[in-house]
Amino acid sequence: MIKKILYVLAGLIVIVFLVGFIFFVPRDHVDLETFRDLGKKYDVEILRDKWGVPHVFGKTDADTAFGIAYAHAEDDFVTIQGTLLASRGMLATELGLKGAPNDYMVQLLNIWDTINEKYEKNLSPETRAICRAYAEGLNYYASLHPDQANEQLYPARGKDVAAGFVHKVPLFFDMDQTLKLIFNSETPLETEMPVEKLE
Repeated sequence: MIKKILYVLAGLIVIVFLVGFIFFVPRDHVDLETFRDLGKKYDVEILRDKWGVPHVFGKTDADTAFGIAYAHAEDDFVTIQGTLLASRGMLATELGLKGAPNDYMVQLLNIWDTINEKYEKNLSPETRAICRAYAEGLNYYASLHPDQANEQLYPARGKDVAAGFVHKVPLFFDMDQTLKLIFNSETPLETEMPVEKLE
């Protein structure tokens, strides 16, 4: 009974934290038109074949990353923006309580503490340039399609791209499914391995 009460209290604390984050953290309004000139910064060409598959040709890796981001946004901007929300721990702003397990995972794994601490130190300037270019490709697409853009997400930054990778790795090991079980469970999950009796 006490464990059940503790689970309920922990859940309520998480919900209060998320609601406070969603409604009381101030966000700067960004004019998406400020990103319109980003297209002039990169030397890239996107050619689509007869099946619509994009082939991206850039002078540098960063140019190519910019073009890939733009092509990704053309093909599925909804998923791209959902990924930004998820990796920032803001999925509950769109999905409500369904997004809470994801946002909890972002906090649990200290994704943004890790990114802020290691992005500049551990990633080479070339890698950061690729991350920044990809983010700017998304910003550029958003500036040309403001009706599709969730303005609270912009500007996307290179750190968002790195955080997206950090965010996805635990999902390969079904961590999101485990968290859903915890959030949806009416009874505490078994945390100990079953022990067989030796005779």
